[in-house]
Amino acid sequence: MKLKRYSFFSLVFIVFIGLYIYSFNGEFYKLNIFDISLNLPIAIWIILPMIAFYISSFFHMAYYGFSNYLAVRKYETDYKSMIEFLKNIVLNKDTYDIEFKTKEYRNIANFILSSNLQIDKSFSSREKELNSVVKIFTKIENGDYIKDLKLNKNNPLYLKNFKNRLKIEPKFAIDILKNPSEFDEKLVKEAYLKIIQDGDKKEIFRFIDNSKIDKEIANALFEKYKDSTIEFSVEKIKDITNKASFNRDDFINLANILKSFEPDILISIFEELSIRFEEAEEAYIYVLLQLEMIDKAKEILDLSSEKEFLKLKAYLSLKEAGEHFQIELFI
Repeated sequence: MKLKRYSFFSLVFIVFIGLYIYSFNGEFYKLNIFDISLNLPIAIWIILPMIAFYISSFFHMAYYGFSNYLAVRKYETDYKSMIEFLKNIVLNKDTYDIEFKTKEYRNIANFILSSNLQIDKSFSSREKELNSVVKIFTKIENGDYIKDLKLNKNNPLYLKNFKNRLKIEPKFAIDILKNPSEFDEKLVKEAYLKIIQDGDKKEIFRFIDNSKIDKEIANALFEKYKDSTIEFSVEKIKDITNKASFNRDDFINLANILKSFEPDILISIFEELSIRFEEAEEAYIYVLLQLEMIDKAKEILDLSSEKEFLKLKAYLSLKEAGEHFQIELFI
């Protein structure tokens, strides 16, 4: 019962009882309390306890009503926070700044964070905000580009969104590479890979010196070099492998990428690389053995220490003994 209604009916009832009693007994009763003397109608003396009960019950109901109001407000606030929390989960945003006032909602949030939440693309709810973010998520996952998507540069969904744009608008890669500081490092890399993939020789060389060269980009460049889409000097090859921090396996992989080259060119490249990089020596010997340059390979192996190139030495020993194996088995 609402307090206003309770107060109205209580006061009506008290007045009714007072008037009823007064109607058949209008006498006064005198009560002495310490030095105070009160002379009031009997009807008033009767309704005074009722008034006291009303006042105490009013404040009792008001207190618990207000407490209940605060509790309900907490749940209403937490519900709104949970909607925001779920939106952030869908959009891969941080949720650390969202706090819940109730234990129940905190438990639900912790459960969601510890679970692998999968978004159903057919999801639908009465919450328009949730429907909206799921729609955005679904469009991006389906390869669409969402303009004016406000997410941090390091957000995976942000990166996916701009990857979609790169597929839809290949020329966007040039805009990214012109202003790399405005975009996430991963996206800048994707843009340069897109340029390499499209095989525009002019654009590849335009941005090569300003791009961060890692092993993936280096190998993509060498694939284009193998296909004669672009041309590199030996010095440029050295520069690329140095920037990408090529190791022994990377140089072996490079040898496999370029194995269709003319023998003299391939030998020249790896001879220069082996002089510059110790990690490229095994790849150079591997190239020589592939090309049946046995004497040259044996000369290098004989000058190496006992513990170096053991597999290649074993291959050469087997070959000299008349055994035939694929050199790739010894790499």
